[in-house]
Amino acid sequence: MRIFILVLFLLKFSEAFAQAEKNSLLKKLRSARPDTAKVDLYLGLSRLYQESRPDSAIQYARLGLELSRGLNYRLGEAMLTSQLGTINEIHDNIDVARKFNLQALAFYKQLNHTKGIAAEYNGLGILEGKNGNFDAATRYFLKALKLNEKARYKQGIVQSYIKLGLVNELSGELDKALTYYLNARKLNGSDAPGLYYLLNNIGTVEARKGNLREALKHFEEGIAKSDSVAYGSIHVSLRMNAANALDQLGRKQEALVRYKAVLGKTRQYNLPEAEARVLLNLSGLERRKADQYLESALDIAGRIGNTKLEAEIYQEIADHHKQEKRFEKALAALETHHRLVDSILSKAKTREIASLQASYELDKSQEEVKTLELSNQKRTAERNVIIVGTICVLLGCLTLWLYLLKFRRLNQKLAKSNEVKDKLFSIIGHDLRSPVGGIVQMMEVMESGLLSEAETKEMLSGLRKHSEASLETLDSLLLWGKSQLQGISVRKTSFESKPLIQKNLAFFNRQAEQKLIVIKDQTPHGLTLYADRDHFDFVMRNLLSNAVKFSHPSGIIKVSVSTRQQPDLAIFSVSDEGKGIKEELAGQLFQPVSSDDGTAGEKGTGLGLVLCKEFMQASGGDIWVESKEGNGSVFYFSLPYIEQKHTRCENRLIENSEAVA
Repeated sequence: MRIFILVLFLLKFSEAFAQAEKNSLLKKLRSARPDTAKVDLYLGLSRLYQESRPDSAIQYARLGLELSRGLNYRLGEAMLTSQLGTINEIHDNIDVARKFNLQALAFYKQLNHTKGIAAEYNGLGILEGKNGNFDAATRYFLKALKLNEKARYKQGIVQSYIKLGLVNELSGELDKALTYYLNARKLNGSDAPGLYYLLNNIGTVEARKGNLREALKHFEEGIAKSDSVAYGSIHVSLRMNAANALDQLGRKQEALVRYKAVLGKTRQYNLPEAEARVLLNLSGLERRKADQYLESALDIAGRIGNTKLEAEIYQEIADHHKQEKRFEKALAALETHHRLVDSILSKAKTREIASLQASYELDKSQEEVKTLELSNQKRTAERNVIIVGTICVLLGCLTLWLYLLKFRRLNQKLAKSNEVKDKLFSIIGHDLRSPVGGIVQMMEVMESGLLSEAETKEMLSGLRKHSEASLETLDSLLLWGKSQLQGISVRKTSFESKPLIQKNLAFFNRQAEQKLIVIKDQTPHGLTLYADRDHFDFVMRNLLSNAVKFSHPSGIIKVSVSTRQQPDLAIFSVSDEGKGIKEELAGQLFQPVSSDDGTAGEKGTGLGLVLCKEFMQASGGDIWVESKEGNGSVFYFSLPYIEQKHTRCENRLIENSEAVA
């Protein structure tokens, strides 16, 4: 029995129609200004290329996403992020698609955009359906339906009904599927573009239930209304299904006439795969011309490079030769069929093995890096203990010498030295010993060999976090101790702030992505500062680190600068939407005390902000904070500047966009 064709996606247009639309959009793009209308042009081009040229579709989506961020066009960001998910879903990159869909869902929720939220639920449902998780897919589709009904969004309700029909049909719940399809048709009306696809799916369900005459009615209705270039693909599908229904009803001659008619339509609308499948069906109905039909179908499959279709055709050739008692030819065709199937499976297996191998190599590399880091940290800790011991001895000698010179000055210096020493050892004992001890315990557990692969990966992740916390503590400890004992050295030079900011943004990009955080750089090109370059780099790195650490998932971090508030001073700001600062901690923020934990349990010492304060004051600036618990924080710092050259970000985006177009 021939398989009826089920349409899984709506509103696919023919290549000729799509090409005309592409040419129109590209023409508009060349003269478009960098505004929200240009974002929509990028989105339209990405959608037109999403099936035939996914690389181009991704490039246009990224250009639109970059422009949206520059314009602070949040709805554009959401739509382009969702489009990246759609492209990956079409080409079966399910995990990547899910990531983009979840990011888009977060954007739409922030905007309280009901239609967008419902669309992302539908997208996530499609991904679950592709993985065979029909229950999870149904839950997502029902969520989307509920939102669309609440918003009284007719087209959204129709789409939810159709997707619920699809998932029930794929899971074998034909009665439920038919109910959803009929509800969609009733709500959709008789002239909507999606009607032809809906009629095809309703007919397919009726055919699967054995109601072939009822199915034929729906196919015929769709055929009568869809015969145009814009709907060539679905028109051919409807004709093939109608011929198939006639064949199964025993009306062979009518089916033969229908298949020959649809063969002409496949050539008219340039649908080679559909043409090959019609030839396959004709070979079964007109046995005397079967060899000719099968040979033509095989030629088409080879020309379009469809290995799966070639395998199906060779299976049909083998069956045909067997019926004609040409057993040697049947055996040869069957062997070719098996070879092609093995080739398909081999390619899939090769991709799977390559993915596993890459994953293994990555895990192995990360394990080696962690081992090396632990070794380096151990040597660094030993060296730091010697340094601290040496400093203590020197401080003791200095204290004795100062005591002989001046009693009062000796007491002051001695008190300060003891304070530094106490703080150093307090931090070592509290903030450094804990993560290092945790590292040792984790390594002992890993060496026991009792952990599963998943537990080992989880343990490695914890090991990395402890190691990073220890390294950050040591770095801050050395810098702060040096500043307390030797003073701060300032080397003022003229430098542009933008490159250093972008370098630090790139450094924290991975951490931000893990928490779905968006970092926006709103500083201009050409702002020249006159200060210590390393101090500026250190302060920007620490403020960005804290912003990521204390931001909630899906938050936004902004880096800005103003040169209008104070003469000759540039005031930078780093803002987040995180947990904010407790009132009792705010007054001690720039003092060497233990810091609060981040939103994901990240650890710190609090020394970074102490050094930031000292560096800024030494360079002729200052640093301060505005924060309220639960409402995020804004850290400001000021530095002398020379001049500011304005370079429009829009010009760079226009040039990049026109080059791609």
